[in-house]
Amino acid sequence: MPQPIYVPRINNNDDEVKLVAMLVAPGDAITQGQAVAEIESEKATVVVEAEEDGFVLDATGAEGEMIDVGAVLLWVGASPDETVPQVQPSEPKDAGQPATDRPTAGALALIRKHGLRAAEISFSGARLTVSDVEAHISSKPASVETVRPASAWSGTPEAGGKSAELSPYETAMITSVSWHARQAAATYLEAAYDENDWQAFAQGFRDQHGLLSSPLVPLMAYQLVRHASDNRDLNSTIHDGRKLVYDQVNLGFTVHINGKLFLPVIHDADGMNAREFVDAFAVLHRAAMRGKLQPADMKGATVAISSMARWPVLRHMPILPPYVSLMVAHSAAQDDRSILGATYDHRVLDGAAAYQAISNLTAPDENQFSTKEE
Repeated sequence: MPQPIYVPRINNNDDEVKLVAMLVAPGDAITQGQAVAEIESEKATVVVEAEEDGFVLDATGAEGEMIDVGAVLLWVGASPDETVPQVQPSEPKDAGQPATDRPTAGALALIRKHGLRAAEISFSGARLTVSDVEAHISSKPASVETVRPASAWSGTPEAGGKSAELSPYETAMITSVSWHARQAAATYLEAAYDENDWQAFAQGFRDQHGLLSSPLVPLMAYQLVRHASDNRDLNSTIHDGRKLVYDQVNLGFTVHINGKLFLPVIHDADGMNAREFVDAFAVLHRAAMRGKLQPADMKGATVAISSMARWPVLRHMPILPPYVSLMVAHSAAQDDRSILGATYDHRVLDGAAAYQAISNLTAPDENQFSTKEE
């Protein structure tokens, strides 16, 4: 059932506040604690945060407009196709009380500067203050660098233009790219191969299981899962200055829909047989095409594959998702020659290990499929 996010009261004497910025739009996936809007009274500017995971169904009010305290600011649903109620809900009981748990304007600026979340910061007074944020930052280990969604480049563009707030999708994309650029020692290599063996194998699998289309990329992804399960360095990352080896293999794969790139994740993929994996791949792909992906569907990738074979792209260098040390690049074939590439985190993997991983994918290994088949 859709849930409202109300306009909170900042000061007891203000029955209206100014909508400074709406940070999300209908259709966007949001997570608990994510900033969704900024509002301003005569005395303070505060951020409104999502209370739970979900999808934005409707956003009311225009930026710069005065809006009533207690009015519905956003409707949030468990899926993006829920219907927004037509009846205005009753004002929440606490709407008339000061928003004592909201950041001060100075604290909000500091939170943004360091890419933090207000919900994760403890405070002792009536409001979250600059001192609280500074204490939180100083308590973090010096070896852990906060991933900031904004670029560290401090220059100024030389051409004129208009500044616009980043959408949640754009912010998430910048965060991923920043992790690739600042945290991982990202490196790339590739190998040439003949895709005819894969084409024949995928065709046989399709006919055997009565599938409607060739499952070449899912089968290649499954072989990557099996290889990562047997070679745990491929399924690991660096966190807090230590090596983290994942308990299970979660396969992420790219889907490009309406100008946006998504990474659905098949969890516990190494616990599936090939048919189960191909079915799970298809279910997530269809959900992405229909705009039905849930936030949980796009979390927790440990190894990944990106295919641009649907376009005439002969090679590409994918960006590593956060805390993923290997992402395979599958591209289109030309004159019976294909290229498999791999972006890898050199802190975890050396070139030999990464090359072995893609060499393992240049032809189908039927033993990898028979070991998990029922």
